[in-house]
Amino acid sequence: RKIEGIRDVRDESDRSGIRVVIILKQDAQPRKVLNHLFKYTQMQVTFGINMLALVEDNQPRVLPLKKVLQYHIEHRREVIRRRTEYELDKARKRAHILEGLKIALDNLDEVIRTIRESRTRESARNNLIKNFHLSEEQSNAILELQLGRLANMERKKIEDEYREVIKLIANLEDILAKTPRVFQLIKDDLVYLKEKYGDARRTRIMADASGDISAEDLIPDLQVLVTVTDRGYIKRVNADTYRPQHRGGKGIKGITTREQDVVQHMIACNTLDDLLFFTDRGKVYQLKTHEVPDAGRTAKGLPLVNLISLEPNEQVTTVLPVPNFDSEYLLMATVNGKIKRTVLKEYAAVRSNGLIAIGLEEGDALRWVRMTAGDEDILMTTRKGQTIRFKQNQVRPMGRPASGVTGINLDADDMVVGMDLVRNGAELLVVTQKGQGKRTKVDEYPIKGRATGGVITMRLREGDNIAVARVVDPTDTLTFITRQGIVIKLAASSISCLGRSTQGVRVMDLSARDEVAAMSVEPFEESSNPAVMSATEVVSGETDGASANGKADGATPASPL
Repeated sequence: RKIEGIRDVRDESDRSGIRVVIILKQDAQPRKVLNHLFKYTQMQVTFGINMLALVEDNQPRVLPLKKVLQYHIEHRREVIRRRTEYELDKARKRAHILEGLKIALDNLDEVIRTIRESRTRESARNNLIKNFHLSEEQSNAILELQLGRLANMERKKIEDEYREVIKLIANLEDILAKTPRVFQLIKDDLVYLKEKYGDARRTRIMADASGDISAEDLIPDLQVLVTVTDRGYIKRVNADTYRPQHRGGKGIKGITTREQDVVQHMIACNTLDDLLFFTDRGKVYQLKTHEVPDAGRTAKGLPLVNLISLEPNEQVTTVLPVPNFDSEYLLMATVNGKIKRTVLKEYAAVRSNGLIAIGLEEGDALRWVRMTAGDEDILMTTRKGQTIRFKQNQVRPMGRPASGVTGINLDADDMVVGMDLVRNGAELLVVTQKGQGKRTKVDEYPIKGRATGGVITMRLREGDNIAVARVVDPTDTLTFITRQGIVIKLAASSISCLGRSTQGVRVMDLSARDEVAAMSVEPFEESSNPAVMSATEVVSGETDGASANGKADGATPASPL
């Protein structure tokens, strides 16, 4: 298998040892290349162990590690016992022989006379046994004794040897009688092996090394954009595919959609993130970002139903990237103004057929989900240009199937088009269907009680409605996509910061039949709230205009009022 990211391999081995230098390409990720080397080369090898052993009357059993160690210790105890008994028996036999030799040396003249008077070796042995009360083994040892050993020096050696053998017998008997001494011998044997064979390691043990390289370990750590269309097609592209442009630009083609198909979601995330798909029916599904097909800028992608088990006519309304499940809560909002807070960990393991994320009333639909620590203020914006700000502690944590509480009171013909969390120094960005937009300091929105009507957030032109509403920082990068698949990427700071009761300026130069469909936010630095775009940031209906190539109504920049 070819491992990508390696530019050259250099062998610098010499007499001092092996050294292989791997030179990477400039854009390679060292950790990912190393994981590929571990998985596809002999740099890391895994040896499987089948701990099957014959135990307890030679019965085969697969043992856990602790049992293996216990049986090994019992085996070593048995080996030491049998070895000690063998050595004890041998020492006792030697002591018995030495006792006979001592008797012979103490009665040397009588022993010599008995042997000389005997006619055969057998009669000599029998006479020694009879006259000196010796055993057959002792008698044979005396008969085999050489004359040279009868000297005084040899006699002393026999006596010294006898004393040593007696000490050895006492020591061996003590070992058999005391279990702690057996364990000490086991330890001594291990220390001996360690000192004899315990040379320095030739490999390093790494604390974070794992014998099993997962799929995530081989996935490049990249920033990507994931798009989902109204007809359910999904794809991902690298985030740097779209270059930043100036405000009012026409953008570039971002996706080739089928006729009457529009982009509903554009999410800035990481290839290693989890994606939670929330639907209009209040359910949630889970998918890894790297499992989304990587496609070209203009490709339409793969049907989402091939990746998650959506029910018939079920629509994905929010896609949330989750780097980890350590954040405290998920905050959810519906088009009818309901809001709910739930512990994020309740969504860490979603079944393949989905889970209930929120209980919905008849005619309501889930649209927005945000990760939150629980202390940020909440902003909710309506299609008719009203915004409410209230404390998050007014929304108590609820269980996963709960329906939530009222966040904002709506007029009969109004609906929520945006929900977000307030950050210090941030601004509320609103953009209309026809491409008018502005930023407004969040400090201009007074904190009110939950379930009130809110205050004006934008003065709308006739026939225009707010399409998207997000809390942004001036350093953020915004990516807009229209219903006809046109993408423009620009800095948030390029959009004017105006008061609440103004019309805003032109953000996109749209054709008469096109309108803003979606917006994604890429923070300048990593934020605790990843960029998320939901279906309520998509405008329904068609815009009026003279021609497909003409500019939308109100294409000229608006003056602040």
